[in-house]
Amino acid sequence: MSQKRDSLLESAPADLIPALKALDKSIDDAYWKCGQVTEVWCYSLLHPGEKLAEVQEHKLAMGQLKAIIGPIVTRTCERQILTGTAPAYFSAMHEMYVAGVTIQAIKVFNDLLEIGRIHKERLAMPHIQWAHDLTLELIKSNENRVKMWVRAVCDPPYHDIDFSAEDPDDLIVGKTWCAPELIIMRPSRYMPFDPEHQWDRTDRETTKHC
Repeated sequence: MSQKRDSLLESAPADLIPALKALDKSIDDAYWKCGQVTEVWCYSLLHPGEKLAEVQEHKLAMGQLKAIIGPIVTRTCERQILTGTAPAYFSAMHEMYVAGVTIQAIKVFNDLLEIGRIHKERLAMPHIQWAHDLTLELIKSNENRVKMWVRAVCDPPYHDIDFSAEDPDDLIVGKTWCAPELIIMRPSRYMPFDPEHQWDRTDRETTKHC
């Protein structure tokens, strides 16, 4: 938990803490649920023939996620998947993951805004700023999950984490793992699509910023 997040929570009246913790958990749950279903589907798309049973198990969850993110984002992602390239698969599933979490974050912000409005005289800062800053901090506390998701969809489960490492990125994805170039190829990122080299590995610095 960051110092800023601690400070924002501590600045709230004690009787509001249970509600704030519930909103925090809702963001945590969104990262977990959206991450889980998109991870399974993305891994299966990138590794044809694998995790098919898990995909079937998550069909209902995928339908629920599509309902949450709405028809526009869903259609955009489905069009990307139809192109049939690994970078497109990655881009589509990553977009669905982020969209699901973003929608929940917006809901949390609106709830915090209302809580802050009602209790604005009891807060240590303007309630709009309080709601904005706290929402960002709640999101930041989960942002490492996205990096873990990137590795999980690209490669089988890993067991090379060095918990004594000083570099936070080494604690998240390991000290030696490098992402495949497909995640920085179009339409995911900026590199032209090159099917012959899509599974070639990037360097560590590029991996840390994926």
